[in-house]
Amino acid sequence: MTKKISTQCDESQRQILLTPVIYGPVASRRLGRSLGINLFAPQDKVCTFNCVYCQCGKAKTVKKGALPFAKIKKDTINSFKKLVQCGTPINYITFAGNGEPTIHPDFPKIVDFVLEQRGKFLPETPTAIFTNCTMLNKLTIRQAISKLNRRLLKLDASDKKTMQRVNQNVNFETILNGIFTTAKEMPVEISTAIIISPKKFANFDSIKNKSYIDIIKKINPLRVYLYSIDRPPAESEIKQVSREKLLELANYLRKYLKIPIQVLRSRRTRPWSQWIWE
Repeated sequence: MTKKISTQCDESQRQILLTPVIYGPVASRRLGRSLGINLFAPQDKVCTFNCVYCQCGKAKTVKKGALPFAKIKKDTINSFKKLVQCGTPINYITFAGNGEPTIHPDFPKIVDFVLEQRGKFLPETPTAIFTNCTMLNKLTIRQAISKLNRRLLKLDASDKKTMQRVNQNVNFETILNGIFTTAKEMPVEISTAIIISPKKFANFDSIKNKSYIDIIKKINPLRVYLYSIDRPPAESEIKQVSREKLLELANYLRKYLKIPIQVLRSRRTRPWSQWIWE
């Protein structure tokens, strides 16, 4: 539940913030009204993956684009103050944005700072992170994300070849081991994007098989999310998967898994500028 304060803010002020660090709240299919925290320069996507379906476009060199900790602190405090003053309803404070949050060199310190400010301004608001898991082999990163309420881990493949095709990363075994280690230490959720067309980017067969099922059993997440693109992807050829195909896959997985499998509803794909909460 989000604390609301009576103010003089008009309705437009309550709808969205868009600073280099804080954006939203935006409509999240998993989190509701999500206030995003972005740790990288707005013009850059800085990521250890280069997912073909990503709405942020193609990744740039991972060593560039990290916002200074001082800038993150300033924007966070100012934005949280404004949100409280305007009584803006928020369901989650979420580390996401246009890159992989955990590769920021100050990520553990940023988590501590955001939680401290959350306690001051939005004490009833839970926190979350979307991560591609490439840094979960580091203890400091696992310790940082363990302080958050929810951890949504990306897993779009059950084999190295498919991960290279979809996420353009070849470190499948290292990433998987990081996920396994994290899942032993704290509750996690798995998010799996599904691609069928075109075939050169497809991962459907890598998910609808025993390898994926065995991996999920070992992770034992709280739930698994299956979804298709809902915003324009980096590779424009990628088509949105029908709800029927997603349900087909979910029903197949449910035969072998006792873990909840949730299919996320897709809307008609549209530009990011039109994806503000409606």
